[in-house]
Amino acid sequence: MSPLNSSSDFEDISFEKLEDILSKVTLKKLASKKLDTVSALAKNSFGITFCIEGFSFQLKLLIQQINFIENQISEVELQIDNILKKLDSPLTTIPRISSIAAATILGEIGDINRFSNASKLVAYAGLDASVSQSGEYECTNNHMSKRGSPYLRKLFFRSAFVASYYDPIFSAYYQKKCSEGNQTSNLIFQKNLLMQVFL
Repeated sequence: MSPLNSSSDFEDISFEKLEDILSKVTLKKLASKKLDTVSALAKNSFGITFCIEGFSFQLKLLIQQINFIENQISEVELQIDNILKKLDSPLTTIPRISSIAAATILGEIGDINRFSNASKLVAYAGLDASVSQSGEYECTNNHMSKRGSPYLRKLFFRSAFVASYYDPIFSAYYQKKCSEGNQTSNLIFQKNLLMQVFL
């Protein structure tokens, strides 16, 4: 977007060219929708001519900052990839578990051998069902306990969401659970992914 720093830069550019530029910085399906939204808003807005050079310069600096941060992120991710290759971790073979996700899991779990079974790992991540107790009465409900590592919960929630959409096997399993009327399909899915980590 760096060549487009002011409203005048947009005057001679086609809708298709703008869509192509947007598709490089956002999901391609969303690029067209975003352009339609911006176009609709532009029809009912008024332009400004004062301080345009100052605004354009500020926008240019912001874009440069974003590019700089993105380059740093790429360098960090490259280092993570190199470390994972040296560790030869089987985590990266799990569908929809990226190198960043694998590094997060390793950082949060540490030595997998300290968990005697998969259920203890699930509990450590706080993905196990919470237990309500009153006197001698004890009830296990379908809500996750949310104890343990919040980073693992967040990671597996996102991984389960992505896998349910883009991985054919996981998607079929997720749709099956939803069709059964299971209100905790995503939680079950997260547990299954986490159990694969243990195995």
